[in-house]
Amino acid sequence: AILSHTKSGEKAIVRIVDITGKTLIAQNVQSNATQSSIDVSKLVKGTYIVVFENEGATSAARLIKQ
Repeated sequence: AILSHTKSGEKAIVRIVDITGKTLIAQNVQSNATQSSIDVSKLVKGTYIVVFENEGATSAARLIKQ
């Protein structure tokens, strides 16, 4: 999956979280990036939350794998 996000800082991270709140994938984001690629091929079909943490700010979006 390709994720577009705000420009990342030094310690940005993208996480894929299941509906129970368990982190399934966590990946550091390259500094100053505005897109990240995450391999979700091993996730089963379902709904997940993509969490982007960047220098103290957190944003989240829903990811549906079919």
